[in-house]
Amino acid sequence: MVEFNQKVDGRNRIYIPKLMRESGFDKTIKIIPNATAAIMFGEDTNLKDVLKSIDIIKADLQHRANLKEKEEEPQKPTQDSSSSTRPRRGSHGQ
Repeated sequence: MVEFNQKVDGRNRIYIPKLMRESGFDKTIKIIPNATAAIMFGEDTNLKDVLKSIDIIKADLQHRANLKEKEEEPQKPTQDSSSSTRPRRGSHGQ
C-alpha cells in the first residue's frame, strides 16, 4: 500500500501528489475527519466503494500495527543446548 507524508505549507494547504491526482483526486474531493484521522475520496465516488476501501486500509493498518508491536517486544534469550545447566551423561558429580 502506498503511503504519502505531506507537510502543510505556509498557507495551510496540502499538496496532492501526482499519483493521487491521476487516480481521481483531481477535481472536488470530500474529506471526512474525526479527532485522529480523515477519509478523503472523490465527490462522485460510490459510498459502498469507499467503505470497501476503508476495510482494505484498516486491514493494512492492523497488519502494520501488529508488525510494529512484534518489533518492539523484548527479545527472549534462546538457551543454547551447549550451555545447559544439566550435568552431562556420565559426569555424576565428578
